[in-house]
Amino acid sequence: MKKIFASIGIFLALTILFSSCDLPTGKVITVGSVEVDKEIYTYYLDSAVASSEGVPESTTIMKEAAENCVRYIAVNTVFSEMGLSLSDTKKNDVSQTVNDLWRLYGNYYEKIGVSKQTLTKVYESKAYENAIFLAYYDTDGITPVPEETVEKYFSDNYAIIKSINGYLTDLDENGNTVPMDAENRQKTTTSFESFVTKINAGTLIDDVYSDYIGQEGSTVQPVVISKDSSLYPEGFFEAVKAIEDDKADVIVLGDYIFAVQRLASDSDSNLYYQLNREDCLLNIKGEEFEELVAQWTGKYSFEVNQRAAKSCYKKIAANSSAFDTFEDETLSETETQ
Repeated sequence: MKKIFASIGIFLALTILFSSCDLPTGKVITVGSVEVDKEIYTYYLDSAVASSEGVPESTTIMKEAAENCVRYIAVNTVFSEMGLSLSDTKKNDVSQTVNDLWRLYGNYYEKIGVSKQTLTKVYESKAYENAIFLAYYDTDGITPVPEETVEKYFSDNYAIIKSINGYLTDLDENGNTVPMDAENRQKTTTSFESFVTKINAGTLIDDVYSDYIGQEGSTVQPVVISKDSSLYPEGFFEAVKAIEDDKADVIVLGDYIFAVQRLASDSDSNLYYQLNREDCLLNIKGEEFEELVAQWTGKYSFEVNQRAAKSCYKKIAANSSAFDTFEDETLSETETQ
C-alpha cells in the first residue's frame, strides 16, 4: 500500500523546545524521554527537503523533521501497546521496498548518513501505522467501516477500464510537438471511432489493439483508475463513468484521444476492489485517524540540539540536488516556537 499519511503540520498540545546548547554527544533529538537515532532524524530531514518547494528553508525543514520523529515514536509506541504484529507478507513488502530504494538511492543515503538498517526501521514504522489504522477500521476493527460503505466508495470513485491511447499531435521539421492539422486529426478520430464500433460489436479490444499497432497477440491490460488520479487528463474519469458497463466509447481531451472500454463489476473486478480496498478505507477514515494520531503525538514534548541538527542539514545540502547552491552562513536559526 502506498504511503498512508502525510506528516501532521501542527501539534496543538505539543510543547516544542529547541535547545541552543548541546545535548550529550551524538544526540540530535529527544522525544519525551526517548533519544531518537540521529539517522532517523536525518532521514526525515531529507524527506522534508525532498518534499519542499524551491530552495529548502532550514527552520521549516528541521521543524518538520522533528515532528515526524515525534510521530515515529508515537506510532511505534501505540503499535506495541496494542499488541500488534506485522504479517510475513507485510514484512516482505517492507523488505522489498527497502531493497528497491537502496538499489536506487543507497549511495546517496550513505553520503548523508542513513544506513539500510535505518531505512528498514522507517518503513517498518510506516507499516506499523498501516496496521494500527486497519486495527481500528477494518472488518474486525475497533470501529469497523461497514463493507457496503467501502464497496459504494469504490463504485463511486473508481473505474476499471481497458483503453487504446493516442495523441492528436505531430512533429514539425524541427522535431517539436505541434497540434495535428484538421485533416490528420479527423483521420485519427475516425480510426478511433472504428475501434469503438468493433469493440461494441463484439471484437475483443485486445484484437483491435493488435491490429492497430501491427503486433499480433498484443494485449491491453485492465487498469483501475480513481477519481483523483493525475495520470489522465482532467475530465477523463467523468467521461469513463458515463460509459455503460462492457461498452466502449471515444474520449477526446485536448491533444489526447482514447478508445475506452469500461469493464463491468464481475468476479474479475472484485479482485481489483480487493486490491484497492485499503485505499478506499483510507479515503473514508483518513482524517478521523489523523485526529487520533494528533492525540498520541500531543502527549510528547521534544528537544532538538540545534548544532547537531544543522550538521545533518548541511550534509544533506552538500549532497542533495534540491540545493542549487548552499551557503553555510545563510543557514537560518531554529527559533523557539
